[in-house]
Amino acid sequence: MFKFRAYYHSLGGWLLLLMLAILAGGCAAPSGNTPVRVHADIPRSSPTPTAPDPFASSARQPVASRTPAGAVAPEAAPTERTATATSQPAPDRPLEPYPDAPLCEQHDPLAYHALWNAELGCHYDHTHADDPHAADDVFGTAIYDWLGGEISYPWQTFSDAGTENELKHGGYFWLVRTPAEIGGCSSQFADGCITAFRALTHFMMLDQGARTRFHSYWFEAQACREAAPEDCGILRTGGWFDTGDLLVDDQLVQEEPRPVVRAPRPFKLHYSNPFATWYPTSPFVRVSMEVADAWGLVILDADEASEVQMNSTGGAPQAQPRFFCYGEPGCELNNSLIQPHIIAVQLPRSVETSAGKRLSAAAIMDPDGDGRGNFSGFVDRYGRILVNPDGTPMEMCDIGLDCIPLEIENLYLGMQYQLRDAPAGERPKLHPTGRAWPGSGYREYDIYFDGQTTGWIQYTGP
Repeated sequence: MFKFRAYYHSLGGWLLLLMLAILAGGCAAPSGNTPVRVHADIPRSSPTPTAPDPFASSARQPVASRTPAGAVAPEAAPTERTATATSQPAPDRPLEPYPDAPLCEQHDPLAYHALWNAELGCHYDHTHADDPHAADDVFGTAIYDWLGGEISYPWQTFSDAGTENELKHGGYFWLVRTPAEIGGCSSQFADGCITAFRALTHFMMLDQGARTRFHSYWFEAQACREAAPEDCGILRTGGWFDTGDLLVDDQLVQEEPRPVVRAPRPFKLHYSNPFATWYPTSPFVRVSMEVADAWGLVILDADEASEVQMNSTGGAPQAQPRFFCYGEPGCELNNSLIQPHIIAVQLPRSVETSAGKRLSAAAIMDPDGDGRGNFSGFVDRYGRILVNPDGTPMEMCDIGLDCIPLEIENLYLGMQYQLRDAPAGERPKLHPTGRAWPGSGYREYDIYFDGQTTGWIQYTGP
């Protein structure tokens, strides 16, 4: 895998490109504009994960085949797989982006891709940000079997109009940082640190996304004690993030009930400018997403906001989102300049179960009493631990809406592990536009030529 940060400013460079184009047998040659990509790996070819066909019936199928008595049956409807055959020939070698590259004819809604497909020499109209495979050596590959692919999962959110992946596919973003990119164990506000993480998040920074309370997620982290950086553990889990109350310019505009499961109260901050930060919660993890180029405004007029919400769920009348500048030439506000603001893991002192009881976490996760949590089981979409009728944790269930893996290895009960404004490795000193970066952990997932956005990213939400 390599990153493309190429600058062709010499005559020799252009002659080399011309020779390569001739040898490629008619492949389209780049135009005269200079591509600048600020972080995005060319997606590498990987085999389709070995997993049951998730669309063989009206519900996505499990990896495990046995369901204990009392398990909750999945409710979520499937996302139809609509991969389209392509007539685009694959080039002999990876291609770098050029301004008049074609739109990719092939798209699999369960497969990861960046904005640019270097193998076909084409672009998509959305991006899923970081390549999750960059952290396979830390977290392994079991997640792709659990998900049934690389994008979305059996526990995706849904409404009467359809599933999250059907209606809001472009809102899925992988946020990934490897140990080399984070560069050590350091935590400003906690006793533990995060040295690697991989999170599949869902967020759309405009009214339709901000007024939706629950968004799905998957999360994996390697966490260590700051006082003993070699003392590390792993957490893996997923479900529905509760994004909570909505504030615009520090004014509360939509209040939600308390979280379903005890956790810090979640909230979302939007402004009358393109900056937005979400602080969602779940019982074990927090992934706070921050965007510096949000799609649009949160609509404050109650009647107009209601119409937009009906549009987002398939109802009528239909109102259009209130974009900042989408559709205008040169508009850069497309939800592509993203920072993981807070990444946190904490094992609570007590946990809630699917039986409606609250139990000591130590009794379930630390039977030997050494203060370290170890657990392999399942939770429902809200993070409640699934238990059998006798109160013991379930050891197997059908992966689905209310059966989601929870894996904990060697993490201290009660300790918070945290990373703020995650470093992003080497980065140009300036954004492609020439402006300074808005924060230390931001990555730009759009592609720019000579300081101008390609305009390839399109709004694909409701």
